[in-house]
Amino acid sequence: MTKNWMWIAVVAATTLFTGCSPETVSPHPIYNDRDVVFEEAMLGKWQHREGKEVEPWRFERNGDDGYRLFVGDGKEALDCRLVRLSNYLFLDVTSWPGHNFLRVEIASGALRLAEVDSEWIRAKLTKENALPFERVRNGKHTQLVIRASTEDMQHFLLVNALNESAFPNWIELKR
Repeated sequence: MTKNWMWIAVVAATTLFTGCSPETVSPHPIYNDRDVVFEEAMLGKWQHREGKEVEPWRFERNGDDGYRLFVGDGKEALDCRLVRLSNYLFLDVTSWPGHNFLRVEIASGALRLAEVDSEWIRAKLTKENALPFERVRNGKHTQLVIRASTEDMQHFLLVNALNESAFPNWIELKR
């Protein structure tokens, strides 16, 4: 089995057994070693408030330059790297099928995060051919696996870093 098909098989099997998956994922990170930064300000406990509901978040150090992110009940953790591309920060989150990306803004006492909008990126990939990708179908789920290199992903994110359609829904975490 070729490397590409092995990756697709892993994503398909994971989705099949867990019943869920992110809509877009990449087998490649958005960073090289020189792009990774570490911000002490991200460490510790945070809260995301939506109405009366409060969701706890916690960032712990993972090695020299990484984070472990615990959300909600804190039973499962995600590995993360904070990445500086030009003047922008992104969080590369490694989860079971691959890498997902968030825009990050760090302010005094607040941490803002925005996921790439799923409809926007789907249109960019399928209608504009912005990056190479493959479709993986599992029952009702269709996942787009972005096949772009790290460098191509970085360029794509930099070009769209301030695009409000790309990152429309920010959440704010407070101490």
